[in-house]
Amino acid sequence: IFFSSFCSSHPAWRGLAWAVMREDSSFLEEIRPRGRSASSVDWSWHDKDDAEEDDDLYEANPDTDGEQSDYAREIEDKAYRKSVGQDFKPTAKVHYFTKGERKKMETFETIDYHEPITEVFKEYHRHAAPTHYAVKWVVLFVLSVVIGVTTFCIRQSIAYLHEVRLDIMREYMRENALYCGLRLLCFSVLMTFLAAFPVVFFAPAAAGSGLPEVMGYLNGVLLPRIFNIKTLIVKMLSAVCAVASGLPVGPEGPLIHVAASLGAGVSQGRSRTLGFKTCSKFFGSLQSHRVQHDFITAGCACGVATAFGAPIGGLLFVMEEICTWWDPNTAWRIFFGCMVSAYVSTCLNAYFEAWQLLGGAKFPWVNPGRMILFGVDLIRSDNLLVWIPTVGIGLLTGCAGAVFSFINLKVARHRGQVRSWRRLRILWEPISLTIMWTVITYLLPFFFGCEAFEEVPRPDAPSSMLCPDPTRSYNPMAMLCYNSGEHLVTQLFSRGTRHLIPVYIMFLYLIIYFAFASLVAGSMIASGFVIPMLVIGALMGRIYGVVLCGIFDYFGWDTQVIDPGVMAMLGGVGFFAGVSRLTTCLAVIMLEVTADLPHLLPIMCSVMVAKVAADFFVHPLYHALLQVKCIPFLDVTTGVRKLSCFRASDVMSVPVVTVHEHATVGSLIQKLKDTRHNCFPVLKMETEEFCGTISRHGIELILSQPHSVLAASDLNSKSNKRPPTLEWEQVMTMKERKFLGRNRTPHVPQILHGVVLDLSRWIHTSPYTVREDFALSETYFLMRGLQLRHLIVLDGHHVVGIITRKDLLGQNLEKCVRAAAGLSAVKSYSTFEMPPDDYVDVDGSSGRWGLMP
Repeated sequence: IFFSSFCSSHPAWRGLAWAVMREDSSFLEEIRPRGRSASSVDWSWHDKDDAEEDDDLYEANPDTDGEQSDYAREIEDKAYRKSVGQDFKPTAKVHYFTKGERKKMETFETIDYHEPITEVFKEYHRHAAPTHYAVKWVVLFVLSVVIGVTTFCIRQSIAYLHEVRLDIMREYMRENALYCGLRLLCFSVLMTFLAAFPVVFFAPAAAGSGLPEVMGYLNGVLLPRIFNIKTLIVKMLSAVCAVASGLPVGPEGPLIHVAASLGAGVSQGRSRTLGFKTCSKFFGSLQSHRVQHDFITAGCACGVATAFGAPIGGLLFVMEEICTWWDPNTAWRIFFGCMVSAYVSTCLNAYFEAWQLLGGAKFPWVNPGRMILFGVDLIRSDNLLVWIPTVGIGLLTGCAGAVFSFINLKVARHRGQVRSWRRLRILWEPISLTIMWTVITYLLPFFFGCEAFEEVPRPDAPSSMLCPDPTRSYNPMAMLCYNSGEHLVTQLFSRGTRHLIPVYIMFLYLIIYFAFASLVAGSMIASGFVIPMLVIGALMGRIYGVVLCGIFDYFGWDTQVIDPGVMAMLGGVGFFAGVSRLTTCLAVIMLEVTADLPHLLPIMCSVMVAKVAADFFVHPLYHALLQVKCIPFLDVTTGVRKLSCFRASDVMSVPVVTVHEHATVGSLIQKLKDTRHNCFPVLKMETEEFCGTISRHGIELILSQPHSVLAASDLNSKSNKRPPTLEWEQVMTMKERKFLGRNRTPHVPQILHGVVLDLSRWIHTSPYTVREDFALSETYFLMRGLQLRHLIVLDGHHVVGIITRKDLLGQNLEKCVRAAAGLSAVKSYSTFEMPPDDYVDVDGSSGRWGLMP
């Protein structure tokens, strides 16, 4: 990695890099087009300054040399898969997709968040009963309670299985360590199998944390089966078993996905998978994409609130990371939902531990320690020098977070490129990681001795199992290896415990934990990054704090300002920020889970420094995973500068497939068969002027009417009898029953293909349009901010183009902007693309690349 990065930044070393990385000429033979030699290809290099050019480009003109352009793209796609620099790129740089990734991206469709304002819809809306204001509040209250109870059940199940895991060690470790290890290994493998098997064979959409998919859906991309009831059940089962297996994973990400799925299902009052549907009068006003979007957003916020016990953090999380647009009324309801769900979950968890009713506090009183996830003892923070070590730990954890993200992305891309993996091989991957992790973490404490209690007020059962006197000594490595993730974070955050764990033990465990957390993430189990990120950051921060304490002791300075527990907390939040790039919500969440108000400003400083440091290296992990999954996500920023200097016509798609307001059945069927478009501009018959749009669903619904109705609707018919028309309720019913499959083009007999239909009642008369000279920067923010699926470009009253989500992705924006500016438009993806002819020559006899003397 470092070698390739160094060579990419130093042009003089590129020839050497190519010779080292591509010594065998089989690579050339694999990609050489038929009938052409390597010397006939014009390889060109552009070593431009970043201030002048964002990226190196090939000089290939697609209009005059199509074969050369296709060849260059093929070379790029081949070299891209072997490159390092594609993911190792600052946030300000545009991500480029290969040809295969762009093809995969074409399979995703955009959601229509705006109802078409047609005459049919207007008639329904005039006579529809008004929606009661309290309906949304009642449904949101029920949803919040359901999410709170669901989170409580998941957490209690995880705690119960962790106690089972500890009971195995308590019962057998002192008698027979080998037998104990084998039982523990069997238990961990069983848990991983139960976590992976239903994901691999029944619900692949339940793999991972689910956050990238939820973000993509709320951004406007239709992703199949991510909120399916089967995905929901598998997600909960897999998350519980994955965390109970002892792997370095957390339940927080899956909890957010589960809460979003509940928001999608409860708000609609139906399930297509189960064939279940509740009262249509009560839920009828809620069954639209826009209302469902609001409830999914509320579900995400409630998921964060219950996962961390941080209701304000949940609200800020969806505002900062999830929501594309923000409505004050929706914010007020989300605030209410976070309050209810956090209260239900926290109160239930305060009275139960591993499904056992806790004694001590009597209702309505609860143990205050159970109300805060990572409660710490407060210490003074009024020393101005605390900012110096805070900046240092922010830089350290920010860079480490970038490395963690980069490794995750490379592992994820490798999984996606290995197409030969069968289901059993995919299932074996997390199981093999579990075997290695369990063996290492079980045996590791045996190589380290026990230490007497000095700073720990009470014995910690998992860390004392290997000690001769468990009541007076503990094993520091066992404290790290045998505890759950949440207990480990609490131990690392503890204050006034400088000598709790030696530095060399923490450093060794950090290396092992970092490696396995990077490999396990993204495997076919439901797992999250949050707990691993906090553990890694806390370990780094605590090591940093202990080392600084030693330096301060050497110079005789006061060490209270750099307490290792405080540095662990700042390291945890800094590493979290370096991976996710969250700022506001992350600072508030850390404040709510620790109740450490005196250190709020250092927390904010660590978050900001870590984010800025990580932005120099890689994109945020969740956003980069969207790129790996080829989901066309429109970010807040485009990564392309000076968009206001360009026009909407520079990125619009042409030519546009249009229909007339009076069209034959045969022409409509032919357009459906010839295109995959979901929107067709409608033109007037005489003047060819734009009068609105009609959706693909609308055409399919019209053609799906009974054949007798179609025949009676012929404008050329001499009959004065008015044919029956579809009402809005019938439209919605037919849309659900008939158009959920892939092949949705209705079959109409050939004899009816000449029927002329009047589409005026189905024309969306209020679509969003822009002029062709409309600023490209405003086009992007209009498209993203209003969640538009299509944007029509007009020249006066005539259609000249159409803009979709994929036209505004950073790659296409940069290509079109460069073409409009007269620059090269083909991007070079690879650090190790082919060198120019004056750097190498081809030895046909030996088939090797050689350096020129």
